[in-house]
Amino acid sequence: GGGTSSRLFQSIREERGLAYSVYSYQASYSDAGLFAVYAGTRPNNLNMVVDLVLQDIARLKAEKPTMEELIRSKEQLKSGLLLGLESSSSRMSRLGKTEITLSRYIPLEELIDKVDKVTLSDLTELLEKMFVRENLCFTALGPIEGKDLPSSLQPV
Repeated sequence: GGGTSSRLFQSIREERGLAYSVYSYQASYSDAGLFAVYAGTRPNNLNMVVDLVLQDIARLKAEKPTMEELIRSKEQLKSGLLLGLESSSSRMSRLGKTEITLSRYIPLEELIDKVDKVTLSDLTELLEKMFVRENLCFTALGPIEGKDLPSSLQPV
C-alpha cells in the first residue's frame, strides 16, 4: 500500500530504517496493468531492501490478507476517491482515465459499490495471479554500478 500503516512501510522503513520512502502502487489500462514497488534507499541497502520486498510479497501470498486489512484498504481507497472530488484536476484525471481505459464514465457510486463488493477470496485469487516470479521486472537508478544483484533477482 501507499500508507504508513502498510506492510512494506512498517517492515522496511519503520522496523529497519532501510529506506526513507517505500510504497506500492498500481496502474490499470484497458488491456494490461502493473503493480510496482518503489523504495528510496542507499546503494549499500539495495540488496536487503529488494530481498525484504520479495519476502513481504511471498508472505502476503502465504499468510493471506486479514479481513481487518481488507476493510482498512477499502476505506482508504474510498476515502481517496472522495477526497479526489475536492480537486478539479483530480476529478478530470479520473474522468479521463476511465474514458481512455473503459470507454465510459464511471459514476463514483458505482466505483464505491465495486470496492464494497471485493471479498477476501477475490483478493487471494488476485494475489496468486499477480505475483508470479516470471513476471518480475527490476529497475534501479543511482550509483549501483559494480554491485551484485541480490540472488532473489537472478533470472529464472
